[in-house]
Amino acid sequence: MRQFIDSCQKELCVEVEHQRIFKKFMNIKKKHYLGIDSATGQPIVKGMEGKKSDRPHWVTPVFEQFVQDFKDGRDPTININRAIGDL
Repeated sequence: MRQFIDSCQKELCVEVEHQRIFKKFMNIKKKHYLGIDSATGQPIVKGMEGKKSDRPHWVTPVFEQFVQDFKDGRDPTININRAIGDL
């Protein structure tokens, strides 16, 4: 990692900051992602629609189940389809 950071600085004159390593990662778009931190095993969620407070009340638990399914390596569509059917 240090070699990559030094190379970016030397060859590209770009400052690179290393914050964490993910063991699983899903990128939706810039600044909208879900990752499982390799050090703690905890989900890190940034900018995802399910975490926003202005969503209908049923969205948050469905999104939280999606995150748990992603973390545990389960197919998230099963629980998403069930939640849609429950509506």
